[in-house]
Amino acid sequence: MRTEPEHPTACLVVLAGAVGSADHDSVRALSAERRSVLGRNVTACVRRAVEASELPADTDPASMAAVFTGFLWGARSKAAMAPRRAASTPRSTT
Repeated sequence: MRTEPEHPTACLVVLAGAVGSADHDSVRALSAERRSVLGRNVTACVRRAVEASELPADTDPASMAAVFTGFLWGARSKAAMAPRRAASTPRSTT
């Protein structure tokens, strides 16, 4: 997740889903495919964790991946809407 001042302030993969014009169907399709790929990759990661006994055996990989990616996209969107800090503003260590 990029929240540093030198990076763009929005996640295009997330925000492109809200593009309303029919002229942007190709953008919506591309961003949907990117989200789908990410979902499959996170699901595979969770599945490997279950197989390695790092997560309980009854964990549903697809559900956990959906919750995790949804959280990340929501957190990224929230970070994009937050007031920007100056590059020289130190981050809190507490």
